[in-house]
Amino acid sequence: MHKEPHTSTRYGPNAILAAGRARPSPSTPIAVKYDLLLLVMVLDRESGIVLNAECNMLVDISSEYIESLLVGRCFYTDLDEMIAAVQRGYHGLSQKALIVCLKDAFSKMHERSPEPLRLLT
Repeated sequence: MHKEPHTSTRYGPNAILAAGRARPSPSTPIAVKYDLLLLVMVLDRESGIVLNAECNMLVDISSEYIESLLVGRCFYTDLDEMIAAVQRGYHGLSQKALIVCLKDAFSKMHERSPEPLRLLT
């Protein structure tokens, strides 16, 4: 019997996941709880638009705020704008690590995608 591939009812069949990580500075509160800062984003495969984002911050409002900076932007072409938004708006102690997470996720998407994506190179 042929089975249809699983599709997320929340994000749809064109959703893909991008993840980046960075080691936070030992002087930051997040380093006390986590060895790595993780940023996970759900993207639309065709457009690269960020549909959702979450990171393992210590308090939920931090992750929710970072989500608000990233959702709706095109990860494929607007990486510099996303980094600038983080620099302008997120003044937490993990700002540098968060930017490294974005760059790491972009690099992994570029290197590991099984099919060509419209990535800015």
